[in-house]
Amino acid sequence: MERTSWTVSPERKIRCAIISDAAAEGDDAFAIAHTILSPRFDIQWISGCHYGGRSSNESEESLERIKALFRHMRCSIKLVEGAGSPGDSGSDACRMIIEEAMKKDSRPFYLLCMGALTDLAAALKKQPDIAE
Repeated sequence: MERTSWTVSPERKIRCAIISDAAAEGDDAFAIAHTILSPRFDIQWISGCHYGGRSSNESEESLERIKALFRHMRCSIKLVEGAGSPGDSGSDACRMIIEEAMKKDSRPFYLLCMGALTDLAAALKKQPDIAE
């Protein structure tokens, strides 16, 4: 059976980013892979974040899991380090959320959260008008 594929016009793609605590459990890798493989999403970047304070380098562990997935998928989406612990408000992901939400683009920006909401909370606290 021949496989057919479908395309989505650029203006109809969903502009998004992913924040994942990929090192916490195994299902995030499947969700990330599914999102990457969907032609409907225009993923700007993916971030690894903490998952409860069990270790001091959880965001790095999550990022390493995402990098391993990327090696298998031969993927090159931009990677960003997320919050390292609850209350962390100085992460690269926080900065990127604000930057992406403020971009002039006809498409809205969506944040796909598969983990802690620390980066989103920090971004909303720093720049409340991005909520729209």
